[in-house]
Amino acid sequence: FADLYSRYFVSDQKKMGRQLPPSMWNPTDWSYAAEGGKHAIFRYSGIDCDFFGHVLRIAKSDLACASSENDGGESASSLRTCKVIEFMEESASPSQTFHRRVVQPLIGHCYLDLARLIRLPAACCAHLYHSTLASGLIPPSRLPSWRIGNTKDSREGVKATLLRDHTHLSRHPRLLSLPASISDNHIVDSRSITVLSVEIKPKAGYITSSPLVLPVHRCKYYRTRYSLQQELMQMGHVQKGWRTMKTGDEKKQSTENSKMQDVFTPSNYSPLDLFFPNIIRTQKALKDLSQNMQNNFRVWCNGKKIFGEYETPSNTVCQKILDDICHNSGSDGKVLLPDPKSTLLDVITRTVSQVLERESLLSNILSMQQLDVIDGDGAVKVYERLVHLCKGSNLEAEKLLDEAALLARDGLVLGQGAS
Repeated sequence: FADLYSRYFVSDQKKMGRQLPPSMWNPTDWSYAAEGGKHAIFRYSGIDCDFFGHVLRIAKSDLACASSENDGGESASSLRTCKVIEFMEESASPSQTFHRRVVQPLIGHCYLDLARLIRLPAACCAHLYHSTLASGLIPPSRLPSWRIGNTKDSREGVKATLLRDHTHLSRHPRLLSLPASISDNHIVDSRSITVLSVEIKPKAGYITSSPLVLPVHRCKYYRTRYSLQQELMQMGHVQKGWRTMKTGDEKKQSTENSKMQDVFTPSNYSPLDLFFPNIIRTQKALKDLSQNMQNNFRVWCNGKKIFGEYETPSNTVCQKILDDICHNSGSDGKVLLPDPKSTLLDVITRTVSQVLERESLLSNILSMQQLDVIDGDGAVKVYERLVHLCKGSNLEAEKLLDEAALLARDGLVLGQGAS
């Protein structure tokens, strides 16, 4: 198993700068896994080693555009050809370049997986779009983001990113056929392991001190951005895609349960607790997140999401997970708990707190966040001033910003080389 990953994943860095031949692509090997505001995530279930153990991240708008342009006349071969682009500098998006040159060195190379850029035929994306809509797996609040809007040319393919799937341990199907003597001695059987994967959106872990904050926004000097956002959401001034408000007709047809979901309850979570170097406060922060998850706290068990916004497992499922991770076997060894759901969340938050305490991840993220010394208000002011100096030309201002970003990036890389 380790050799397989070394051969196909660790060697990715060695392939930098050259292009791989097209990989065989079958859209039926990909299934909808999750989504955010702009992107959808698809999990791979085939045996191609270029894709095995990965998820695909595609903009929903690109899927919709490909669907509107695809007339269904593509050949079978076009549905099975995927052009993979391996970290080619000229092909990397600004976001990928930023992640590799800025974010990864700041938070640590061991904490950030770099995405691989791939290009898919429009017919493949059209298939993913239609199959996902037909699956019924899209949360109702997310459906508006799948609507076909402004179309763009996708004849040259649709760009997507390939990321490692950290929600479960994958074992390549070809390894399942190995003799038992080899399999037992050298390969961990992922089917006998319970893997819990936790996703946390930590938010900004500091309070700004920028002198450029507008007078009407000076509550930023004593409150976190997250708490302010929660209050604005409660007042109805800010809407989020994961809890899109229903129309009048839809509200009339709602059940009492769904009506309760329309009532927004602010979270007690404070990013200051999470980033504070004290395990008690870290555990409190995670407990607050788990009690009001919104879209900031999710848990997967062996690749299946069990906790998330408006999603929670049954007590039976929680009891089974607890039995598995505590290695209880047989009816005599099992301990039936009065509230397995709360117990499982307590185990998860306590374990994650211990992991975060011994790692430097949170302190690294906070150090990177605190590089923002001007705040959003200051960024707007600086940009407006730059446009003014460029005689009102937004284009010239953007060029200067791009040049400044390149200089800062190159300076960072040179500084690391010198150290």
